[in-house]
Amino acid sequence: MSEFNCLVTPVNQVVTEALSTGGTIEYEYFDCGSDVLSSLLYTLFEQNWQQVGVGHIVQGSVLELEFNAPPKLCILYDGYLTVATEGWHLHLCIDTNFGGPLCRTPVEVRKQRQVS
Repeated sequence: MSEFNCLVTPVNQVVTEALSTGGTIEYEYFDCGSDVLSSLLYTLFEQNWQQVGVGHIVQGSVLELEFNAPPKLCILYDGYLTVATEGWHLHLCIDTNFGGPLCRTPVEVRKQRQVS
């Protein structure tokens, strides 16, 4: 594994979570603006795809995806970062989603979709 290169500026807010096993997990927060997220995610997916797993957890469901090769597509359009591989793809809203050229996405929905 290569050495981590900090490409984002931390906001100097760190939270440490104690685990029941005696260990800890440390979270360091950073700005979630689209300029930061798009650069960070592009670097992760395009240049470090071998080390990345993608997934989500909701009550009653866990999804875990792996890369077997570099993504075929990694593009930002109308607020959504789209990453496509041979067998799956994902869309992650990291900026304002206007709803295409006619701006059909209501303001309330735009706020709900965006990661924060």
